[in-house]
Amino acid sequence: TEQENLLFSFQLVGEETVKSAWLRTLCRHVANTICRADAEDLIQCTDPDSLQVSTKDMDSTLSKASRAIKKTSKKVTRAFSFSKTPKRVIQRAFLAN
Repeated sequence: TEQENLLFSFQLVGEETVKSAWLRTLCRHVANTICRADAEDLIQCTDPDSLQVSTKDMDSTLSKASRAIKKTSKKVTRAFSFSKTPKRVIQRAFLAN
């Protein structure tokens, strides 16, 4: 089958992450997925300008995603918090079953 070339840009957050090791692991997983033995051939070095890649808006996108996750986790925490639920409501819920 014909494979389509896709271009992804991403940002590694975390100072302990070694970029080259992470990229090798990613290429190994991609090679396993597409059933190729030559994972090292998947890595190509190039200049970002030649691909016309812009990562200027990644910080704002990452911070938006982070805020959305925090809001969602607060909602879930509130939904499952029995300490903030009146005892009558909890008793009614148990008695109904």
